[in-house]
Amino acid sequence: KIAEGAVTAGKVSINVRSQSTEIGKETVGLASSACQSGEKLIGIGEAWQNPNNKNAIEAQFYFGSVAFVRGFNGTAAANTLTVQAVCLG
Repeated sequence: KIAEGAVTAGKVSINVRSQSTEIGKETVGLASSACQSGEKLIGIGEAWQNPNNKNAIEAQFYFGSVAFVRGFNGTAAANTLTVQAVCLG
C-alpha cells in the first residue's frame, strides 16, 4: 500500500526520450528509443516527419525500457520516423 501523500507531482518526473530513424522509400523499418538508466517505460509515441497516407505504423512494442515501432514508408522518398519513449523517472 502506498501511503497518502507519498506520491506527488514534486516527487514524480515524466521524461520523453525521442530518437529518429530514416526509413527508406517503399520499405519497412524499425525505429527505437530508450529510457535512461533508472527510468521505467510507461508509454510509446511515434510520428512521421512527413505524414502521408501511404505511411503506416505496423506495430508498437517494448522490451525492457526500450520502445520499438515498426513502420512502413510507402512513398517514393525516404522519410524519418521518430519514436518517443515516455519514461517515469
